[in-house]
Amino acid sequence: MGMQPVGEDFLELQKNQQRRMLLAELREVDKIEVNHDHIKLAQTFSANLAKHLYTLKQKDGDNSELLELSSRSSDPFHRIAAAWYYGLSSQADASLFIMLNDEFPLVRLAARESCIKIAKTKFKDDTADFGPVNLYSTRQQRSEAVELWTAYFELKNKNVKKNLEEKADKVSNLNQDAAQLKPQKTVQQILGLKPDE
Repeated sequence: MGMQPVGEDFLELQKNQQRRMLLAELREVDKIEVNHDHIKLAQTFSANLAKHLYTLKQKDGDNSELLELSSRSSDPFHRIAAAWYYGLSSQADASLFIMLNDEFPLVRLAARESCIKIAKTKFKDDTADFGPVNLYSTRQQRSEAVELWTAYFELKNKNVKKNLEEKADKVSNLNQDAAQLKPQKTVQQILGLKPDE
């Protein structure tokens, strides 16, 4: 009968086993061949499609059907284009958040970049970045990123709406005050003259 490792020996054995598992995972990742020419071509295609979607929106005013098809397409480069479109148009909605949890890493990256761009352009927030942080993020990390981005945009949009309502109230009050003023009487009062009754 062999002796069971105890104390520091057991911890050392456990660390070595974890190292071996990590190295095996890294070797599997290294086996994935990345063809950079294909990625550049796909990025160019996706960027052009995103610009085309944006141009359609500018000309026709409605591209929602095409955008919906692109964001749900089986082709990941259509989904990348849709994600980039959301960034170009500063539009954050449920479809963009769904793409943060896409199975294709480049779609997730494009969706994240769009969320960051929207935060910078629409809300002047240079610090917002809730992920997912890397291409090989776990489902848990992706789900957390979706929740954080959704909460962030809900809060920011609520604040913008509140500010607009406050400004509209101020303008309304100014308009009411201006309507009650009688210009001739006010000028005479400023000059110290008696108004004609």
